[in-house]
Amino acid sequence: MQTILLASRARRDHRLVEALLAFGSQMRRCHHRYRQRMILAELDHRMLADIGVTPVDRDSECNKRFWQP
Repeated sequence: MQTILLASRARRDHRLVEALLAFGSQMRRCHHRYRQRMILAELDHRMLADIGVTPVDRDSECNKRFWQP
């Protein structure tokens, strides 16, 4: 009986760790998107032309929320 309880607890703990790791990974992606959009917002029209992005495209991207891909 004790080993069944320990195995059950180990599975629960494993799922919790997996969930926390997935959450952390998602937060890193959101932060990365946020930083990229802030950098994009600072580019002038010449720099945008160099990377093939129009000011309209930039504004559209920069107006997205950090959780939106």
